[in-house]
Amino acid sequence: MATARKAPAGAVATVQRAQVQLPAAVQERMAADIAAFQGRMNAPVGTRIAVTQDKHFKNALDEKFKAIQGVIVNFVAKKAWYQDPFDKDERVPPNCFALGTMPHNELEPSKNSPDIQSPEGCKNCPKNQFKSAANGKGKACKDSYVLALLPPDAALDGADSSLVTLEISATGITPFEKYVRALSRDYGKAPYAFVTEFGFEPTVDYPSVRCVDPQPADVELVTMALDRYEEALKMLLTEPDVSEFDAKVRSKNAPPAAKKAAPRR
Repeated sequence: MATARKAPAGAVATVQRAQVQLPAAVQERMAADIAAFQGRMNAPVGTRIAVTQDKHFKNALDEKFKAIQGVIVNFVAKKAWYQDPFDKDERVPPNCFALGTMPHNELEPSKNSPDIQSPEGCKNCPKNQFKSAANGKGKACKDSYVLALLPPDAALDGADSSLVTLEISATGITPFEKYVRALSRDYGKAPYAFVTEFGFEPTVDYPSVRCVDPQPADVELVTMALDRYEEALKMLLTEPDVSEFDAKVRSKNAPPAAKKAAPRR
């Protein structure tokens, strides 16, 4: 006989869904209060699944996996430009970034970017042009998709189940778009109706994420994904913390102070 798990301290208890008919005036007031409550709270924070250079997914416990599974609850387009080369030992804020639910070239840089490159939009930004990268090949500004995922066993965990995020880099963008379109074309369903397996393209040396083997999710899991759709979007649109930009980026790249002229004798 299975025993019930003891909820961790501070956990929100899972309640049975109940349809309660409320007067229209009460329902209208409640809708306004829900919006107000949401506005008072910080955006939900998800656990980040990292992609390593040796083609593994790494979770918050530093455990590595060749493949992972999850339900794609929502996703957003992201652009980010860093003036300095990537350093795995020191994460720094981007100089300029953009987030949104539109195609990459329709994004506009966030007003909170420390060093906006193209106020009129990302499409014609010099950093968005091919061969603008330091190596003369790709674009200096990196495109990606950021996904919010529910684990396949989320329905068992209920309210305790956390959303996780996974970022798909530029080389995986076209395959990801083909995958999402194929789900719509072949099944007539959105990504959150499936448990997707995430792996890596085997024909290249670098880690390029691929979505494969969609399996229909059960009704409870699909319902949970729908219930958390807005929560996922709010989390994905949370902008990066740029409070340390001056200390970590601007100060390091500032020109040395001019030497004082020697006094005449």
